[in-house]
Amino acid sequence: MGRIKYTFNGKDVSENGVTILSTEGIFDFPKRKIPYRHTWEEVSGEDVDLAVVALEPRIFKLDCIVSGSSISAALTNLNAFLAEIDTPGPKQFNIEYSNTGNPAPALSFLVFREEQVKVEKIFRLEKNVWRFTLTLQEYLPYKSIFRYESVANSDLSLQITTLSRPVILAAGNGTMLDVFEPNTYSVDYLVSGSYVIAIFSNHPSDFVVGTTNASFIWKL
Repeated sequence: MGRIKYTFNGKDVSENGVTILSTEGIFDFPKRKIPYRHTWEEVSGEDVDLAVVALEPRIFKLDCIVSGSSISAALTNLNAFLAEIDTPGPKQFNIEYSNTGNPAPALSFLVFREEQVKVEKIFRLEKNVWRFTLTLQEYLPYKSIFRYESVANSDLSLQITTLSRPVILAAGNGTMLDVFEPNTYSVDYLVSGSYVIAIFSNHPSDFVVGTTNASFIWKL
C-alpha cells in the first residue's frame, strides 16, 4: 500500500514531528455564492441571480499530532511547523499518494490559517505527544495539477495564457509565481525529485495551459 504524504510548500510535515491523522472538508463541494437575491411578498419563491457561478471558500480541518523526545522538543516542533504555515502569503498544501499510478495522483490546495490552534497534551509513550486541529481556509478554489520529475538543475516549463486574474503557479518547492500575462513560465529545481505543480484561479476558464514538460494529473 502506498504512503500518503502531506506537504506544505513542498516540505513534508513529518520533518517537524507532525503526523496528520485525518482530514475534513478536502472532498467537500464548496457552498455557492449568490450575488443577488430578493423575495417579493406577492410572488412565490425568490428572485435569484444565477448568471455567475462563484464559490464560498472551503474550510479544511486537519486532525494532527506532534511529538518530541521532551516537552521542549515537542513545543519546538509545533512552533516551527506553525511558523512555516504563518509566513506571508498563501501556502501550497499537497496530499500525495505514492505507488498508485503514473503519474502518481495528488491533491493540491492553496490555503492560509486564520483560526486559533488549540493543543491538547494527550499522552506520553517514551516521548511527548500532543494533539491539535489545524483549520485552513482555501485561497483560490480552482486548479490544474501536474507532476514534474526533476533531476538536479532541471527546469520546469509551463506555457500559460491568462484570461483573468489572479492566477498563481505553485511549483511544489515553495516557489510561487503570479501569472500576469501569456508567457512560458519556468522554475529551476536544484534538488532531484517528484514535484506536484498546481495552477490556481478563481474560475476554471481563467487560464489555458499550452506546452509543458510536466505530466498532467487532473483539473479540479
